[in-house]
Amino acid sequence: MANTVAIEDMPDVVHEPYAFLLDKTDVEPVVERSGYGRMLLTHTGERTRMTIQFRLDGRKWRWEKSRLFIDGKSVDLAKGWDMYVAIFKDPDNGRKNYTPEGAKKAVIPESAPVDEKYVPGPVATELRNLRKAVEKDGTTVVPTVVSNKNQYLITVDDGDSDRKIVFVFGFENSLWRITDLVLVNARGYDVSRYVSEQELEEILREILGATKHNSQESYLPGMHQQGPQGVSNSVQVRKSTVFRI
Repeated sequence: MANTVAIEDMPDVVHEPYAFLLDKTDVEPVVERSGYGRMLLTHTGERTRMTIQFRLDGRKWRWEKSRLFIDGKSVDLAKGWDMYVAIFKDPDNGRKNYTPEGAKKAVIPESAPVDEKYVPGPVATELRNLRKAVEKDGTTVVPTVVSNKNQYLITVDDGDSDRKIVFVFGFENSLWRITDLVLVNARGYDVSRYVSEQELEEILREILGATKHNSQESYLPGMHQQGPQGVSNSVQVRKSTVFRI
């Protein structure tokens, strides 16, 4: 191919993903000149295709944009290289089963069934809101109580993928509010701290099967009327900004 870029001619910003992908997948990416001051890296699997556009900015090559396709359909980018490799190897389950390095098995407080008529008002409100949003068969929304810690849990369980989100409610400053959350992937690992608030919302919508979405409305408990301040700081610190390839 006339426009193919040889390894020795690749700038570092292009060679680094080229070398990583070749090493981790045993599939060599194709790097081509796609125009003046532009290079395009394409990595193709049996069902996946990922492209990265680079451009020359002054004297320096820069990463411009990426796109990811599965079965020819554009999908959300992976949240880092390791997740991309997981998707490349298993397009159907790689994203939801992906376990970041350092993640630990989820630890959920032991709890017991609770008579819902005794659930505190704020917990009951969020329980109602979540159940109203469920549109997928198999998804359950269940409240339980942790008596020795004066806590209530709402567990949203996806029967299809074995993923779940556990919202922990505690009594702080004379108010019942969310004090923690645990996002459990299909392998049973706590991946809460590896997703952003927006991604958590997207995952919750997938588990609920929610299709009708008002951009001004959130499905996350504590945010229906109060906005982001409805979730305590202890929940926010479990999240981090992620780098999308």
